[in-house]
Amino acid sequence: MKNFKFYWENEDEKDVSIDIPGFKKDEIKVKLAENMLTVSASKKSAKEESGKNFYKAEAFSSSFSKSIALPSKINPGDYQIEIKDGQVTLRKKKKKIEKPI
Repeated sequence: MKNFKFYWENEDEKDVSIDIPGFKKDEIKVKLAENMLTVSASKKSAKEESGKNFYKAEAFSSSFSKSIALPSKINPGDYQIEIKDGQVTLRKKKKKIEKPI
């Protein structure tokens, strides 16, 4: 996977971003557990074409799986997963700070 990015914006917020070109949202699966993020995707397609003197059938399948060890154990409920336009982003949810009255 050539377009893999892993970065931290600051100490309190850990973001992971993975580009998966050519895959739609419903073809991508994301699993987050303790200190491991696993992203997998698969798709299949078939094409048939026929004419007066020929018949042609093609089948295509593509899949991958990538596991990333995160720097420490995390609570999956503290993170939000977004899948959009062939990109998976894992963001730590912002904590709401209550202001004193």
